[in-house]
Amino acid sequence: MRVRGASAWMLAATLAIASCDDEASPELNVASVVTWNVGLADGYVEFAAERRPSISAAIAGLDADVVCLQEVWATSDVEAISDAAKATFPEHWSVELVDDTVGPPACPADDAQVMELSTCAYAACGETAPGSLGACVLEHCKDQFNAVPPACVQCLAANLGKPLDDIFQSCTTGSARYYAKGSNGLLMLSRHPLENRTHLALTSTNTQRSVLGATVDLPGLGPTDVYCTHLAADLESQLPYDGPYDSWGAENLAQLDAVLAQIEGTRQTDQVLVLGDFNAGPAIAPDVAAELPASYQHMVDAGFRDWPGAEAGTPCTFCPDNTLVADDAPGVLIDHVYGRGVPASFANSGAQRIQTAPVTVQTSAGPLETNLSDHYGVRLQFDRGR
Repeated sequence: MRVRGASAWMLAATLAIASCDDEASPELNVASVVTWNVGLADGYVEFAAERRPSISAAIAGLDADVVCLQEVWATSDVEAISDAAKATFPEHWSVELVDDTVGPPACPADDAQVMELSTCAYAACGETAPGSLGACVLEHCKDQFNAVPPACVQCLAANLGKPLDDIFQSCTTGSARYYAKGSNGLLMLSRHPLENRTHLALTSTNTQRSVLGATVDLPGLGPTDVYCTHLAADLESQLPYDGPYDSWGAENLAQLDAVLAQIEGTRQTDQVLVLGDFNAGPAIAPDVAAELPASYQHMVDAGFRDWPGAEAGTPCTFCPDNTLVADDAPGVLIDHVYGRGVPASFANSGAQRIQTAPVTVQTSAGPLETNLSDHYGVRLQFDRGR
C-alpha cells in the first residue's frame, strides 16, 4: 500500500549455498510458497471493491503449499478469501486486531490550512468514490494536503476508505490512531496443518504492523518455521513521520529487529522462511531502485538468503508498468521470501513473479482493465537436484 503518485517470467535468482550437479533434474513434490500484497486498501489502492472477486479467485487457484497475503484489511475480506480458497488451502491463520482509540482532534476545524484543504478536496473530489479519494486528493490538492499539521495528515491517512464527509468529521472531532481500525492486514493460508501458531504486534505508526508465524511440514523440506509480515513503508515524500522513531525508515528497521527477535523466540526448527512485503530492497541493474537498503542488508546480515535475490536483471515487484501504480514511480523489489537453514541441496531453487497480467473488472462506468493489485506476487518453487 502506497499513496499513489508484463507477463510473468522467471527471476534470475538462485540460492548460492552450495553448487549442484549441472545434470541434476528437479525433484517432483517439493514445496512452493507465495507472498502477495493484494492491495485491498480502500482509499489507497484504486478499485479495491471491483478487484475483490477476481483476487479471491486468483488466490484459490495458486499453486503453493503456503501463502502469505498482505493488505487483507477487512474481516469480511479475510473471511471471503479463506472461504473461496478453503478447498485448496484448508488451513488459515490471521489475528483480528481492533484499535478504536480516538485522540483529540488532529485537524482543528477552524485551522486555516485545514479549511483550505477541505475546500479543495470537496471541490475536486467531492463526488469521488471512497476507494479513489487518496489518489484524487494528492492529484488535485497536494499542496494543501502537505500544508496541514503532521498529526492531521496522519489522521486523514488513517481514515482513508471512508467517504469524504466521514474523514473530515473523524479528524475534526477526534483522531483515529490506525488505518482500518488497527487491522494488520495479514492472512496466512496453507495446504498443511499450521502448528505452533504465533503472533506479534509491532510498534507502528498510522498502520498496525504484525508478524504471524507457524510451523509447517512442507513436502521435501520437512518441518519448517514460516513467518508472514508486512513492515512500514517509507512514506517520507507523502506523509510526514510522526511516530516514536526518527523516520519511516527507522521504524521499518526497528520492526525488522522485532521480527528477528520473534523468530528466535518462537521457532521450533533450524529451517526458517520469512515471507512478506518488507518495503525494503536492493538496487538492481538496470532499472530497479533501492528502497530502504539498510533494512534489506540487515536481513541478509542476519543470515537470511533472499529470493528473488539481487542479480542483474531481477525485476521489480512494485512497478510503474502496473496499472495501479503511478507511471513515474520508481520500480522497487520489496516483496521477498527470505530463507535460513535451507539445505544446500536446494541450491537451484528459483523465484517467479506472479499475478502480473491485467484482468477486466466491472465498474460503475463499465468494464475496466486493471492489475489485480499494485504489487506483483512472488512464488518460490523449491528445487532439489538429484
